[in-house]
Amino acid sequence: MAKKKSTATLREAIKVKKKYLQQFLNIPGVVGIGIGGRENSAKIVVNVIKITDEIKRKIPKEIDGIPVEIIETGVVRALGDT
Repeated sequence: MAKKKSTATLREAIKVKKKYLQQFLNIPGVVGIGIGGRENSAKIVVNVIKITDEIKRKIPKEIDGIPVEIIETGVVRALGDT
């Protein structure tokens, strides 16, 4: 089966991201949320320390009509001025 292509705009994706931001950040292992894709094929990107079965169960593949992509980034650390 072919993957359904998103027709969500960046504006729509940003609105949905803001709506669910805290809900995503409350999931253990989630380290960041962003927007990816292009103007008319936007998606929400959820950055996680490690992709696990639990993460896959807790993060939907789509939310409010916007596709969600999970990306394994590892631990994210802010770099100081050195």
